[in-house]
Formats: sequence, C-alpha cells, structure tokens
Amino acid sequence: MKFYLYDCDDHVLVFAASELQKYLDRIAGLELTPAVQPDEADFLLGGKELPENKWDDAILLKSRNGKLHIAGSNARSVLFAVYDFLETLGCRWTAPGIDTLPTGVQVNLSNWDKLEHADSRYRGYAVCGAGDHAESMPYMMQMIDWMLKQKCNLYFSEGFPLECPGDQWSCKDGVRPLQHIEHACGSWSLAERNALLDRKEQLIRFARSRGMLIERYGHGWAAGILEHFAEIHKISLQEARKRLKAKGKISHEEGELGKSTMWFQFCMSEPGLRELYIEHVVDYLQKHHAETDIASFWLGDGYDNACLCPNCVEKPFSEWYMDIFQEIVRRVGKFAPELRFEGLIYFMTMEPPLTPWLDDIDSVDFIIAPWNRCYRHRLDAPECRNEGWAPNFRNNTSHDFEHFRRPLNHDVGESIRGWQTKIRNFHPRMFEYYSLSCEPGRHRLSYDAADLARDIRDFARLGIEGSVSCESMYTDLPFFLIHHVSTALMWNPQADEKKIRQSLALELYGKDADRVLEAADHTAILLLQHNEHGETAQPVRMAIINGLRKIVHSIADLPLPALTVWNLAWIIAIESSEEAGILTKLLDLLAKNQNQLKQFCNCQTLQQHYQFRLDEISKKSTVIP
Repeated sequence: MKFYLYDCDDHVLVFAASELQKYLDRIAGLELTPAVQPDEADFLLGGKELPENKWDDAILLKSRNGKLHIAGSNARSVLFAVYDFLETLGCRWTAPGIDTLPTGVQVNLSNWDKLEHADSRYRGYAVCGAGDHAESMPYMMQMIDWMLKQKCNLYFSEGFPLECPGDQWSCKDGVRPLQHIEHACGSWSLAERNALLDRKEQLIRFARSRGMLIERYGHGWAAGILEHFAEIHKISLQEARKRLKAKGKISHEEGELGKSTMWFQFCMSEPGLRELYIEHVVDYLQKHHAETDIASFWLGDGYDNACLCPNCVEKPFSEWYMDIFQEIVRRVGKFAPELRFEGLIYFMTMEPPLTPWLDDIDSVDFIIAPWNRCYRHRLDAPECRNEGWAPNFRNNTSHDFEHFRRPLNHDVGESIRGWQTKIRNFHPRMFEYYSLSCEPGRHRLSYDAADLARDIRDFARLGIEGSVSCESMYTDLPFFLIHHVSTALMWNPQADEKKIRQSLALELYGKDADRVLEAADHTAILLLQHNEHGETAQPVRMAIINGLRKIVHSIADLPLPALTVWNLAWIIAIESSEEAGILTKLLDLLAKNQNQLKQFCNCQTLQQHYQFRLDEISKKSTVIP
C-alpha cells in the first residue's frame, strides 16, 4: 500500500506518515511506501480538507474513491487523526512508552466517515521535574509522545532559558539568581543549573517538532527589578528592598540578591514599580517572543504574601496585577501580534478586579489554579464552603491552618463569576494539580474518575476552555486513569470513564484485571472517609490505614498496585506511629521488584525519598528530651 503527503516539507506531517507506517507494519504486516502522485496512493495525508487553524484541533477520516483521506485543521491534527485511525484498528496507548497492540489486523479503507472537533481548546500538561536529571530524559520524550497519542496539543514549560528577565541587573560575577524552577537547586553548580535549562530546551524543541503549542515562563519576572530600581534611584540595595518589599504580615519573604524570586511580591503602589515591571517584560519578549506560542505572566508564587500598606489594600491585588498585565499585552501586541498571553487566577488574584480590563483585546487566556480545591464536589459547588468563614485574599488571611480552613469550591465559583464580569473576552482554562499533592482526596481520582469526568463535562457550563495539569513525571498509578480520562473527555465529553478504566486494567493487568479493579473500588470508597474540608480525625485515619492494609494483602503479588496503595497508606500515616512501618514495607517492595516497577516509576528516587523520611523518624525517636 502507498501513502501521499500533501506537504513533504512539513516535518509534523512527515512524522505522522512515519507513525502510520510503523504501526501498520506492527499490527497488520503492511509495508506502506510513499507515492509520487495522489492518484497512486491508498492513504492521503494532509491537504485542505478542513480550514486551517493553529489553535483549534479537528480531524477527518473520509473514504473516497477507494482511498482514505486523513486530514486535520493543522499538521498536529493530522497526527491526531493518524492515531485515531490506529485506535479504531485496536491500538491502545496505555502509558508513556507502553503501547498495547493487536496483531493480524485487516485494514479496510472503505466506509470511513468521521469528522470530530476537540471540545476543549487547550489540552496539555506542565510536567513537574521535567529535565531535572539527564537519566529522566528518555521517559520525558516518551511522555511527550504519549501526550500526542492522547490528543494533547499544549506543552507548558515553566521558567526561562539561559537568558532570564533582568539578567543585566541581577547577574553578579556571572552567576544569575535562582529561577522559580530552580528553587531546589541551591547547592548545584552553575554548570549543573545550565545543563538543567538545556535539557528543558531540548524537551521544548522535541514537543514543537511534533506540532505542539508551546507555553512558557510563569513565575520569575521579578528578577532584576530590585537591582534596577536601586540603580535608577541611586540608592543601595538595602534601601531599594525596604521601599519595594511587601509590607505587613506575609507568608514568604524571599527575593534577596542571589535567592529565588519565586515567592517575592512587591509593594505594588510604590511609585515607578509599574513602569519598571512593564519595561522588563516587554524588553524580554521583544527578544524572545518567537520561542513560544503563549507567554504566561505570573507574579510571585505563594499565598498571603501581598503588601498590606494602606495604598495597596485600597483595591484587590488583581487590580494592581491587571494594570501591569494589560499594558504589557498592548505593547507586545504591536511587535508580536501572533502571540497569546496568559494571566493567572491563583491565591490573591482569586479576588476579582473591581474595574473592567482588556475590553478591546482578545489575545489573553487566564488559568484558574485552585491549589487547595476539593475534588468531591463540583468546581463551583455552593455547598462546598467553610460555614461561618470566608477567605480574605486582600488582607493575607485566605488560609486558617489552625482551624483547617482554606478556599474551597464555592470560593472558586465566586472567583470565576467575578472575573467573567470584568473581562469582556474571558478565556479561562484550568491549571490542575491532580496528583502533585499529598492530599488524599485528589488521589481518589486515580482509582475512580467519576468526579473528574463530572468536572470536565462542566467545562462547557462554566465557559472553561480546557486544562493544563501540573503533574509529576511518575504519577497517577495504578492505571494512569486521571491522564486518560481527562484527555479523552476534553476531546469528547461523551467518552465513558468506566470503559476507559476497564480497558486500562485489562491492558496493564490481564487476567488479574478484575482483582485490581475491585481493589481500586475499595480504595476509592475508603478515601471518601477522608475529610476534604478539614482535619481527618485520628481514629478515621487509622481506620483508612487498616483498610488499605487489607487491600494490599489482596493484591500483594502485584507489585505496581501494591506499591500505589502502600504509598497512599504512608501519605495518610505521616506523623503517626504507623509511618515508619509503612515506609519499611515500601522500601522492601521496591528492593524486591525493581525490574517489574522500573517501567512505571523511578525506583531509585522513591527509595531515596522513603529512606530519607525513615531516617528523619529514626533521629526524632533517638532524641533525649
């Protein structure tokens, strides 16, 4: 059989053809060769079958005159159409680096008539730890390839390349301050830090070579502003810091020379700060805008760290933020009209602005990043709230840890509705952290994804245009269920999350699938006992741990699901008398089953993590009071 490419110079289309060749050879024994003319071909890839659209994906599989047309709204969509065709033939993209393929497939090019448009515009991941270590690079390449097989169209890489904003002022003796993404690299040499950034650039180039949209930057734009402010006003760094520092009780005070600017917020009402922030961002994007499709402009990370001086608290933090952001968008739009921007609704900016913004601008998306949301209730559920208490974002009291209070879904809904009234062309998407936290309520979705599916189906009602989930590289075991369900339903909300779970269990565990599914059901039910709105009582925690022990016993001969349930038990047991014993079980399981587990997790990193915690517990127990 033969294929014809309508654009042989498009490297994404060339890759799509190579994937069709590779998998048809594996599943059907077909040798697919290129044709010189369309009339000679059995498969026609690309062409002008659908309107061209860089941002919105659509696929077409159409039988016509004995040929199969495989087309899309862009080259990336053609690749998605190839994978969709192969899925219909029985191929399954089970996990990064793991394909489950049929054999002896008969390929029929008749009766294909499929046109689909992605329901959500943005479908992607920000992989936490991507490129941190050279040995993880092959897995990350597999992760990006797997994202494409799930029809993900966006790769978000937080941080900056070797040249960062403010380098002219913040670099001293050739050493630049730590970026947000380097917050754990304080002991690394400059060469090691540069190698990390180079690996991240490799991953960005790889994702772009597959046609993915690239989003970059995020936290860290504050770098160099302190030093530049001191130079302009001819004052010392100490005096500049005194004037720019957020006043009052704040949760983080990083940002000194040589330290990470990840937490640093300024006194937003300080004269001259607005213009300096705008200048730094615009100057940087003038040089670097071609390296991204979406530029995310976030201020410092963290909660309750806004300035509390009388001038700053006169209006919401979001007003100060939008005043800077809007002017950046206007100025950059003049020399980079094709660039989209991203704003952040997160912690202090969850309090919406008071005045309208961006009235004549339609190049801005917003991500809603509710770090502490509840996953048991709908995203905007009015009943999901702290009775008698509300977060006060403007006055740095959005969290009350002593009484286990935090912003919940009612507060998220209020925030979304408030922002909708102030931004004429409001394009929000979610920034989720499904399994990045130790909070058990999130992990429940890895065993039963019904509530996740409900939330994604709610996107249309809420006007949400997709999700970019911030996840660790090795996560979402034992089925990769969150990843599969979220991507499937963002493409087609009618996808069946129960059938997806059943299929994954069969692909991963074969004859043991029913046992693992039963264990997953019991695990999800146990996790419902966890209090997602407050403190889980100690007797309840112990009951959950004991229930998880019984579940592990039922699947003890299956290392991967046993590891995930033991890990859950450890999360719940932290700071309890049970913790050391569970850590010992985890270490023993890893030691005995590395060969079986290495395809799914970084055993060495897990061992180091568990051992470090076990050593901490041992030291505490030997301290003489």
